[in-house]
Amino acid sequence: IGVPADSPYQTIEELVEAAKTKSLSLSCSSTGSVWHVEALQFENAVGIDLNVLTYDGSNQAVVGALTGEVDIVCSSLGEQSEYIKSGDIRPLAVLTDSSRTIEGYEGEIPAITASYPEFDVAVLARQWNGVGIKADAPQEVRDFYNKAFAEAVASGNLDTVKVARNTEYIALQGEEARTFINNCNSAASWTLWNIGVATV
Repeated sequence: IGVPADSPYQTIEELVEAAKTKSLSLSCSSTGSVWHVEALQFENAVGIDLNVLTYDGSNQAVVGALTGEVDIVCSSLGEQSEYIKSGDIRPLAVLTDSSRTIEGYEGEIPAITASYPEFDVAVLARQWNGVGIKADAPQEVRDFYNKAFAEAVASGNLDTVKVARNTEYIALQGEEARTFINNCNSAASWTLWNIGVATV
């Protein structure tokens, strides 16, 4: 959760208190995306009603905050990090249960649970990136990519990407990866159901 540098809100608590009496807007990526789900969960957990505006993608959502179209942006730390380091975005919280740091930015970005322990990070949908191949790909193709993936993880080269993008990575493949993705989809669906956005 970030705000433009000229925002009056210095902490997540100040923002939440203001949102109880003022109409504030929040940008995030497209309807039903990870960040849209997390924005809705944030609203629900802290008891506020924001004007949530969905953009075509997270970059556009961040630009919406930078240009003053919205008061708040909800996107990944990696998508905000350069603007945080330049001082154009002020980070108020990460939607996790542990604080985060960014190379080139002094101080820690607090976890949402530090101020709102009732925020259930266990059901958060997660943004993930991965490499996929067709389900009916021949076994030799699967073996090739599985081997290449394992070698990339073992090399440590992904650590550079992790630092550069201010993100974390988990090395999953095959059924482990499929289970992870299914759990993410389930978390997003149940979150939407629990906060009354989705129906069956």
